[in-house]
Amino acid sequence: MRSDANREAWAHLFDGRRADPPGVSLLVGPAGSGKTHLLLALAESQHALNSRVLFVRANQLTLGILHAVQRHALASIREELRSPDLLIVDGLERLDGRVGTQRELADVIAHLETHGRRVVLASQRAPDDMERLGRPLRQRLDRAHCFELHTPPHGARIEILRRRIARWDVPAGADAISWLTSELGDDLGSLDALLTRVLAHPTSAEGLVDPERHRRELRGAAIRSPVAPPAILARVCQHFDLRSADLLGTSRSPRVTLPRQIAMYLLRHQGRLSYPEIGQRLRRHHTTAMHACRRIETRRAEDSRVASALDLLEKDLGERPQKDGTGRG
Repeated sequence: MRSDANREAWAHLFDGRRADPPGVSLLVGPAGSGKTHLLLALAESQHALNSRVLFVRANQLTLGILHAVQRHALASIREELRSPDLLIVDGLERLDGRVGTQRELADVIAHLETHGRRVVLASQRAPDDMERLGRPLRQRLDRAHCFELHTPPHGARIEILRRRIARWDVPAGADAISWLTSELGDDLGSLDALLTRVLAHPTSAEGLVDPERHRRELRGAAIRSPVAPPAILARVCQHFDLRSADLLGTSRSPRVTLPRQIAMYLLRHQGRLSYPEIGQRLRRHHTTAMHACRRIETRRAEDSRVASALDLLEKDLGERPQKDGTGRG
């Protein structure tokens, strides 16, 4: 849905009649201004045109580059970043101070610009407000088409939430959507985290239908903070004697697939990540994460070994949230 507040950015990004390559576009706006919604709509529209699109969040870009360096596979990730017709990077403010990632991104942007391809970036902060933004990336951003986004009106926020919720394939009534809009205020970017907290409850299996019940569930969930995803993955690797590369890799061996599914289950219930976030963490599609969580639910009830492993892991993770941190890291 197009908000009047951001109409100029929509027109720029979706104008297919442009004769010159659009180069680099930068969307700047606070949380809830519709940046991610706009980026997802752009990605879908380009997929429909059979364009090669790569959508990546800035923090995931940093993690991917770090893992590539550790595996001596930096050339591979550079090739991946330089291959799309459209590169989308969300959450650019997360790169403030991350010199290595900034340098890699600046080189990627230069390559894509040279070959007439598109780059669209989004940030909560303008480049001038990033004190630790290196010169190579700053120079690229200084040449970008920059658009300042503003928080959309209430009606537009409701429509944005309705469409975002539809991506989860979860039934939601009008009262529940109105309640979510009220809970989030201007911070629409926290929708996935809020939905994860609500839908983690077994009573929410039928969807979002009872705002008052969800309020009670959230009050109960607030007693305990989510476990940091790195702590969950590290504990799963330790328990099953695996490396993090095994969980991220392509092996279909039962020795790896079961721990990987358990990791997804724990990221969902202990880390309170959304299915798309779990997929990004483990380099899978979000539907794979959904299937894994349902599979582990079934196996927990039927397989005592799986149930015992989960009980042990959940007990261990529940006793050490402060030591490992509670952020999403």
